[in-house]
Amino acid sequence: MALTIEELLTLPEDGLRHELLDGLHVVTPAPEYPHQAVLGKFHLAIAKALEGNPGLELTWTPAPDAAPITLNLLHLFESVLGPLS
Repeated sequence: MALTIEELLTLPEDGLRHELLDGLHVVTPAPEYPHQAVLGKFHLAIAKALEGNPGLELTWTPAPDAAPITLNLLHLFESVLGPLS
């Protein structure tokens, strides 16, 4: 089902992930505990590796207003695994 961003933003909160991909409304379930536990450990390991590098920052999602040297998990995953789409 095609939606506009305005329509997407009016959807009620239901615990699911709603996205627009090329105008198509895509719904996926929220990640479950095992996924989140591994992601948390991964995040902590990378954050620890970045300690002492004041110009680097680890973020969870793309931050359009962040400094250009922000390290982003999505970019890290894609650099290791290739494009995720």
